Amino acid sequence: MAKQSMTGRPSRFTTVRLRAGYDRMEVDGFLLEVEGEIKRLGKENSGLRRQLEASPSTSEPAVEPVGADPLEEPRSVLAQAEREHAEFLDAAYTERERIIDEASRTATEMIENAEQLRKDTIKALKQQKKHLVHTNEALQAFERGHRSDMKAFMRDGLKELGVAEGS
Repeated sequence: MAKQSMTGRPSRFTTVRLRAGYDRMEVDGFLLEVEGEIKRLGKENSGLRRQLEASPSTSEPAVEPVGADPLEEPRSVLAQAEREHAEFLDAAYTERERIIDEASRTATEMIENAEQLRKDTIKALKQQKKHLVHTNEALQAFERGHRSDMKAFMRDGLKELGVAEGS
């Protein structure tokens, strides 16, 4: 919301993107209150100066009138707030970049670890397959040999039975 400040310059408040910010309406309301209070104090100061000048006092005034701009302190407070706001934004952007960099490194590490795990798993499975193929071939050779032995044993047994039957 744009508004005219006491200096005549427009003021604008922007929202904060990375963290919860101030309510714009609340800030504008507060600034209007501050502006009204500054005007009131300026009028009061002017009235007190006139009273001081009008009094027939021969002695020096106890308090010298301040010749400074009544808006100087609020301006310095506003400038400090703007500096702090800029510092907070810089810190937030720096932290955001650090978090993004860390997340990127972590993601890269996770991908590399997953890729290595995939390679290791494939290598282990190939070794298991090779072992199982070798074991299967050995079992098949054993089975062939055993079948051959069983056939010979049965043939020999049948021959003996045939000799025994013929006798």
